[in-house]
Amino acid sequence: MKILKYLEEYDAPITQIGFMTALSGLANAAILAIINSAADMISNNDLQTQYGLLYLTTFALYVYTQRFALSQTVIAVEKFIRKVRVRIADKIRSAELHFIENSERGDMYTRLTQDSNLISQ
Repeated sequence: MKILKYLEEYDAPITQIGFMTALSGLANAAILAIINSAADMISNNDLQTQYGLLYLTTFALYVYTQRFALSQTVIAVEKFIRKVRVRIADKIRSAELHFIENSERGDMYTRLTQDSNLISQ
C-alpha cells in the first residue's frame, strides 16, 4: 500500500484509473452475458441482430477503458520512477565528497542502475 501513498503524492489519477478499471471489468462481464444470451438464442433458432450490435458496442467500451487505465497507470508509474531517480541523485549530490571519491565508480553506477531498473519492472 506504500506505492498508492507515493502515487497520490505525485498527483497520479488514481480515482480515474480505478473507475476505468471497474468499468472495464463490468464491460467484460457484460460481454460474457451477451455471448451467453446469444448462444441461448441460437439454440432456440431465434437470434436477433441486436446482439451483434450490443456485443460490438460493449467490446469497444471494454477496449477503450482497458487501454485508458493501462496507459494512465504506465504514465503514473513512470513519473513516480523519474521522481525516485531524482531523489536518489539529490541524495548522492548532497553526500560527502570523501565518500564518493573513495568508492568505486563502476560499483556505484551498477548498483544505481540495477536498483532503478528493478523499480521500473
